[in-house]
Amino acid sequence: FGSAGKPLPCAGDPWIEIAELHVAMQRHLRAAAAVLLWLCVVGDDCVEQIEESEVQALNTQLLQQKLQLARQSDLEAPAVPPGERFSLPLARAYAALSQAAFCGVDEALRNWTCEACHAVGFSLAPGSTRLVRQAELGEADSTFIFAARLRYLDGQPRLWPSARASEPLRRKQQDCWGHCGSRGGYCDWCGVGNACCRQGEAGDPAECFNASGFSGAEQHECVQVQSPVPKVPVQHEHEDCWIYCGKAGGFCDWCGGGNACCKFGYDADPVECRGAANASAHRDHHVCTAVAPTVPPASAKDFGCVLSIRGSKTFTNALHDAFFWSDELPHEDCEGCQVFDGFWRVWSGIESKVERVLIDNGCIPGTPQGTILITGHSLGAAVATLAMYMLQLRGYSVGLSYNFASPRIGNDAFHDVFAKVFNRSVSVYRITRARDPVVHVPPLPIYHHVGSEAYFHGNTPDAVVVCMGSEDPECADRYSLLETIIFGYDHCKSELATEKIPGLGLCQCIV
Repeated sequence: FGSAGKPLPCAGDPWIEIAELHVAMQRHLRAAAAVLLWLCVVGDDCVEQIEESEVQALNTQLLQQKLQLARQSDLEAPAVPPGERFSLPLARAYAALSQAAFCGVDEALRNWTCEACHAVGFSLAPGSTRLVRQAELGEADSTFIFAARLRYLDGQPRLWPSARASEPLRRKQQDCWGHCGSRGGYCDWCGVGNACCRQGEAGDPAECFNASGFSGAEQHECVQVQSPVPKVPVQHEHEDCWIYCGKAGGFCDWCGGGNACCKFGYDADPVECRGAANASAHRDHHVCTAVAPTVPPASAKDFGCVLSIRGSKTFTNALHDAFFWSDELPHEDCEGCQVFDGFWRVWSGIESKVERVLIDNGCIPGTPQGTILITGHSLGAAVATLAMYMLQLRGYSVGLSYNFASPRIGNDAFHDVFAKVFNRSVSVYRITRARDPVVHVPPLPIYHHVGSEAYFHGNTPDAVVVCMGSEDPECADRYSLLETIIFGYDHCKSELATEKIPGLGLCQCIV
């Protein structure tokens, strides 16, 4: 029903339905934000007092929108190739990797064996585990990412296509800034393995240093880069870099692309700080320093890297969860794309550090190790979705990944472009469960899920419904937000988790 109480036309202009729904949803937007903040921070039961008539009217409107989206998905969904079909064993491997991120900076992760990964044919390359962290809103260690290089086991089938090969330079000397996500560095718009750089730009990453083919124009342009990635002179040498580098040691662009912020003898610093030059001269604070290679070189069986992004754990995580306004995605080829502000802030705050860790781990666009797998739970799943999109633009081959209990990320425009950028039938599988309320926020129709969905009823371990559409009433959309807000305990539970503590599901460390 519309805002005037009249039935909406079933066969009318869909934008009329969206406008009417937008009016109805505005009344509940603040309440939904409060609910999500409560879920992330408190985790106790609550009851939202809403008049029954409003609930019924809003549910009717949401159902109409869901059915329309489902009909569109049925018409547009192509046949799914065998290699892209949902796999329960592979979902368990991704669940294990997601739980690894929940450990935070735990040194035990460096020797962790992913048994669920072995069960489907791949492993974590020895000596390649990286623990990446960053501050949010001044709170140290709010963002945490587990990273490692991936290796196929002998005699096992290849689960993902080979990474995209390096390409000749395209669009030589053309302005690439808007097409490359408004950042310098590797960019597939310039051809996989080439970069968008500005001559002499100190803020560009290491691959832009000594790049060739500049026109001399004062803009970022498509150029060829050296292989291997060159070392960049240290900037701000001997200066205290702790605040400027996100209250975390490790790679930091403020110190110059490929250099790091390290403190001598500080065990919490990541592996790139071990044996770093010049750090020993400053024992009382972190300083900018050059780093030495710390990861063994890739083998022929290594095919890429994995990134696992931790879900909501700190108060600032919860604040980011509750930022319901949108940001315009800084990508010129995603016209009209809006994404959730809180999730975008998390990714943009750690993006450059993650890209440097990938390069240092031997995972470089245009090489045989250029495949990237990305996963996460809750907030981590949302940030993982943005990471998938942005790293694909960098020239990586982002493989079909699985994430868990993801909120909605962006608007319809982002949904449409995301579905095309990976050149496959299924961009990502979102794992949902029972009446988890988090997968229903931010609300329809302002935001829209991406990818396909695997929905677990929560009754039996293998009872799963696979929905190829992104908003399907056969999966989690069988419930509205208002029907799920008191079921916060479904958010962490999972039939796929490795449980050390019963009941915590995916929200616990795996080691």
